[in-house]
Amino acid sequence: MSWPLYRLLLVVALVPVLIAALAVREPALPPPPAQTLPPFDGTSAANTAARMLSFPTDRGPGGDGDRVAADFVYRELAKAGYRMAREQFAADLPGEPNVPMENVLGYLPGRRPDVIAVIAHHDAIGRGADDNDSSIGVLLELATELQPLTHDRGLLMLSTDGGTSGGQGATYFAEHSPLAPHVVAAIVLDSVAAPGGTPIGLVIRPDSPRGTSPTVFRTVRSAIGVATGTAPIVPGLLDQLSGLAIPYAVNEQGPLIARGVPAVTMTAGPPPEPSDNYHVLDPAQLAAVGNSTAQAVEQLDGAASIEPAGRPDIFVGSRTVRGWLAETALVALFAPALACALDMAARCRRRHIPLAPGVAALAWRWLSWLAVLITLWLLPLLPGSLASGLDIAPRPDAIGITWAGIVLALLVGVLAWRFVARPRLLLRGRPTGGDRTGGLATAMLGLGFASTLLVAINPFALVLVLPAAHAWLLLPGAARYGRRAMVLAWLAGWTCVVLLVVEYALRFHFGLSTPRALLSMTSSTYLSPAVAVCLSLAGASAAQLLAIIAGRYGPAHDAERLYN
Repeated sequence: MSWPLYRLLLVVALVPVLIAALAVREPALPPPPAQTLPPFDGTSAANTAARMLSFPTDRGPGGDGDRVAADFVYRELAKAGYRMAREQFAADLPGEPNVPMENVLGYLPGRRPDVIAVIAHHDAIGRGADDNDSSIGVLLELATELQPLTHDRGLLMLSTDGGTSGGQGATYFAEHSPLAPHVVAAIVLDSVAAPGGTPIGLVIRPDSPRGTSPTVFRTVRSAIGVATGTAPIVPGLLDQLSGLAIPYAVNEQGPLIARGVPAVTMTAGPPPEPSDNYHVLDPAQLAAVGNSTAQAVEQLDGAASIEPAGRPDIFVGSRTVRGWLAETALVALFAPALACALDMAARCRRRHIPLAPGVAALAWRWLSWLAVLITLWLLPLLPGSLASGLDIAPRPDAIGITWAGIVLALLVGVLAWRFVARPRLLLRGRPTGGDRTGGLATAMLGLGFASTLLVAINPFALVLVLPAAHAWLLLPGAARYGRRAMVLAWLAGWTCVVLLVVEYALRFHFGLSTPRALLSMTSSTYLSPAVAVCLSLAGASAAQLLAIIAGRYGPAHDAERLYN
């Protein structure tokens, strides 16, 4: 390991990081609304939401209560003077193919063809008081209060279906509605009920490594502060990076952003309870959400221009780090580790330390990982409903993969290891220092190759392997201090993976089911298969390094014959 080379390249790599940090920009904030907005009637919104509690209890997508809710929204928007339309379609849900669903659209044309959308889903969980009758109540009251005002851009009130089951209504709208290409800003309302004074939260996680409009994000953020006097809860740096590295979104902004519709979700309070009733519908809180949304809509309506969605920008306060600069900084931080891994391999070649046995050992270890991965992809095709196979984000109440499917995938991996890989990796005598050095160098090359592929697929996914790429360079030096020091260096490489697991466990409420949720994302291909293959190679590299640390590594060789 050449530490002078590493230090030199690390200093050079910090230059793009510094440029990205200094080259932040502040998106233009549209001027305040030209017309005076009436105070939002939170009591009326709460009463409207409370009326929906009398609907049939089957409020899931396609249920009787869901259809009644769609008809109710249609009548109320038509009564407010909107041009009405319905989008009827069918979507597959876990265990339920071809479930009929319906979007309800109320549209007011403006002077421009551009459209500003306010979106809330009318399907619900349980009785639906918070998820999502509270949002429908706000949407319908907004429709009444904004209708008489003049608008430069068109105004769309969209009530979607499938908001509780993966955002199928939002997906259908973005892919099929003739209005979708004209939507320059979308504000999604989801579970906005909370005690009065609860800060409003903004959610911008996508379903793919794409970003929302900086103009829309900053305008909505500013509008909440103006309307409520309290700054909203915005996603932090770790949340944004993890959301772009491994996209996961349960709100409807996810499929909208992934399909090029600039969207931001407003939410509030703790996760909704299915048994909630009208007591959670605080008029003051609904008024805060309604005033904020109206303020944002009118400001966006008066904007000279609105930046499009697509670029995966990073938001830091009111400023924005350009997405391509953030990606360049991540690649620059990875470059010193890759260069040192290549230099390590070159040093081995100059000292006539063979690398081919280490490459073969890594390939056989990778085979076991690939066996698990391929089995996960095949689970939806096997009988027994082992995995749903639907390309939607898993939820704590609908993870989408059974324990039987997970056990089967792991069993295939164990069998591949026991009968294919392990016979070729059994120790033959005591491995030499050259054997271990070659194995370490090839493991680092494997990690570097996987990371290089991630650069081409999704540079933000580098955040998962960056700690490993740097920390595992310490292993040769740590060997001087014993096996414990090597284990600590190896564990340090898993820092960002652990943070991702903790985020899923706590923020998304998966708890101990987090590994199962990640396997479900892999099985359904919600997690990009290309990213999954790269991460599996990184996992095989980690396994080879662990074998070296444990003293169980040996170069690959031909399998022992079971008979003569």
